[in-house]
Amino acid sequence: MTGTTPPDLKAGVPFERIADGAMLPGQIDGEDALLVRRGEALYAIGAQCTHYHAALADGLLSGHVLHCPMHHSQFDIRSGKALCAPALDDLPCWRRATAFAPERAAGRCRHHRRRRGRPGRCRHVAERRLRRPAHDAQR
Repeated sequence: MTGTTPPDLKAGVPFERIADGAMLPGQIDGEDALLVRRGEALYAIGAQCTHYHAALADGLLSGHVLHCPMHHSQFDIRSGKALCAPALDDLPCWRRATAFAPERAAGRCRHHRRRRGRPGRCRHVAERRLRRPAHDAQR
């Protein structure tokens, strides 16, 4: 990301912008973070390997396991837990502070219209404010 400021992931990213299995590097509260989509779920984890600080956005995602591109450390994207050496420390991770209940006035949320006869379901990260879990903040 030479010469550009990484996106503020806390400000929001449309769900459709991230394909299934894709990773979007950015920042959350000034910390480097990586937003990972797996199926219908989004995970926000630290963007650098805890072993040698390699960029995990260049890594390989296999199921819910992210493999570091440098020395093949493995991390669970759901919890940030280090699964194998050489990384021994877990990644920082963030979770949603509140569940998003879309506004459904006239059969649509405020961002999307109805689809296939069902009320729209909005999936905007901005509506799911990100924060670090309490156990992570105590480190």
